[in-house]
Amino acid sequence: MLRHHLFYCLGLRLALLGFLACQVATLAAQEKVRIAMRPDAMIGSTNVRLGDLAIVEGGSSEKRAAISQLDLRINASQNKSVISRGEMTTRLLMAGFDPNDFQLQGASTQLLRGPAGNGIQATLQNAISRHVSGTLNMDVRDVQVTVLSFPEALAKYGDDEYQFSALDHADRIVGRRTVMMGVFRHGRMEQQVQVLAQTSISKEVLVALRPIERGEVLDRDNAFLERRQFANFSAKWIAEDGFGQTVSRRIRAQEAIRSVDLTRKNKTNRKEVIVRARDIVTVVANKGALKITMSGMEAMKSGGVGDVIPLRNPDSKKIVYGKIINASRIELSF
Repeated sequence: MLRHHLFYCLGLRLALLGFLACQVATLAAQEKVRIAMRPDAMIGSTNVRLGDLAIVEGGSSEKRAAISQLDLRINASQNKSVISRGEMTTRLLMAGFDPNDFQLQGASTQLLRGPAGNGIQATLQNAISRHVSGTLNMDVRDVQVTVLSFPEALAKYGDDEYQFSALDHADRIVGRRTVMMGVFRHGRMEQQVQVLAQTSISKEVLVALRPIERGEVLDRDNAFLERRQFANFSAKWIAEDGFGQTVSRRIRAQEAIRSVDLTRKNKTNRKEVIVRARDIVTVVANKGALKITMSGMEAMKSGGVGDVIPLRNPDSKKIVYGKIINASRIELSF
């Protein structure tokens, strides 16, 4: 009789978990896709897709992908300088999207066309992205750069033997800024030029799920992680290591939480976070006398020395777990 009762309770729990999972999936599918039109965007010679002109977030992954890939029937050869919010809405409706599927923000997007030499434009963008990500210790995939204008004279540096490097401090070129670029050939700088660029940072940050009062402790009931795009990095946005800490002021619902919003009490007792989510680390696997070293693994969670965190193999996508030894080394045990 006891065994039947235990199986009955287990069945009820599994059914409840299945129901909750379905509810979560349903809510995700019902959430509107948020489309935030950029103030301006550089367009190339190919047809422009909606994701080139706006930040697309929320909703289901299928809806986001479909909206981002929507062809707006615009290309660089057309004499068109602005796409309005009304025109963007019309394109979405004509493509068959239900108005209840999306929420459009922003008044219009100015379309910018660079001078000749799109290869130089891409090279400059890559150089700025590498500079910002390297200085701020971020994944280069989290840095978005659009070169808005640059001197026509740069077109002559299209040869592969020329390299470009940003000379400004990386924390000063986030946002819409003039960036000083160095033109190098065989390791020697031949010229310095200024280019106008729009740089933004995508960060996974803590966001208030509801209004959080001063003195509350951050947990999964009042905050969640969300990837957001920022044009100003000076506020030092934080990621999941903020869970368990206390807020020092009232936080509004949906507001991103900054490090300055957290109290500094018991700072000496908190374990220092040395590996953050999305960091690329080296994993050492020991089995008896056998030692295998694997580089390029991606940390899926933040942690300090001694913490066990999940890691993802970028090739096989397999998840394994390892103990943090230092900022760049994780140890697996068998």
